[in-house]
Amino acid sequence: MIWAALIILYLTFLRMSVALVNLLTRPHPGSEGSGHGPMVSVLVPARNEEKNIGRLLDSLIAQKYEPLEIIVYNDASTDGTEKVLREYAAANANVRYINGSELPEGWLGKNRACHLLASEAKGDFFLFIDADVTAGSTIVSSAVRMMEEGELALFSVFPHQEMHTRGERVVVPIMNWILLSLLPMILVRRCRWSSFSAANGQFMMFRASVYQRYRFHEMVRMRLAEDIAIARLMKRERLRIQTLVSRGDISCRMYTGYADAINGFAKNVITMFGDSRMFILFFLIISIFGWLPVLVGVGWPGMAAYLLMVILINLSVAAASGQKIMDAFLFFPERMAAFVRIVFGAFAIRGRKSYEWKERRITEIV
Repeated sequence: MIWAALIILYLTFLRMSVALVNLLTRPHPGSEGSGHGPMVSVLVPARNEEKNIGRLLDSLIAQKYEPLEIIVYNDASTDGTEKVLREYAAANANVRYINGSELPEGWLGKNRACHLLASEAKGDFFLFIDADVTAGSTIVSSAVRMMEEGELALFSVFPHQEMHTRGERVVVPIMNWILLSLLPMILVRRCRWSSFSAANGQFMMFRASVYQRYRFHEMVRMRLAEDIAIARLMKRERLRIQTLVSRGDISCRMYTGYADAINGFAKNVITMFGDSRMFILFFLIISIFGWLPVLVGVGWPGMAAYLLMVILINLSVAAASGQKIMDAFLFFPERMAAFVRIVFGAFAIRGRKSYEWKERRITEIV
């Protein structure tokens, strides 16, 4: 039991070190760049986004950058999405939309939407952005500056998460709790290993020439977590990428409640662990029951060290993410319970190889 305790303490120390590195290196987008530069095509896949798409388009129209074209793919929406798009396209010369056709076999909806959007784009940079995102007025110029200064093929940002209900405040921060305690974000850009990969499909800017050469969304057309798959693929191709975490210059209300968030995270959480069920199960067990072998194996001094490291992990992740510090402690037990539900929900999805999202049944998922 002593050896088990020491191993758990060592692994917890590593997580704490990663979380502190991410806090101290401040992995956030920098200041805005020039208001003029290469043309940017902002590409928006949208399915049943009547409530969100107007807010996104308002924020894109208000960007302090030009030239900018905005193209939305209306993916067979059954609500009033097309009506909203028609109004914005009529009022803004740089906004247009495409009405999608029936989804063919062998494609997931978002991946096909992004693939078709890219075929319509004319810019030097392609910015894929989700319809539930709100963009700060300088995020496009900042992203272009990051792309040019870093000579990047891909620049991605994890948006700041807006959380309005208790359920969201419990579940949504789990994503950054995993990401910022397991992956030093600085290594996404500086290390060539594909294991040090991260990206967020809510905001991904590609160099157009690179995207057109590889057609990334076609390459991962049946992947639910297409963003992580693309990042790993690009790393293997020795393409330079960078991924950062927003503290407000781009934001998103990803989910609208507890059950919605559980269901949403379950579809891609295993991919965050290298598509390894054993790895995520080990992480789950250590996260929930790690204190027990520490207490039995090395007693209260070891337990005190373990608790201090757990506290520092949660503090560092919350601070780096711009989340409420107190929530990290008030909701910690509930978050662990939610994480259990997410993991076993993910196992169920992988087991039956099907998933339902936005009134569309997805089968034979990868």
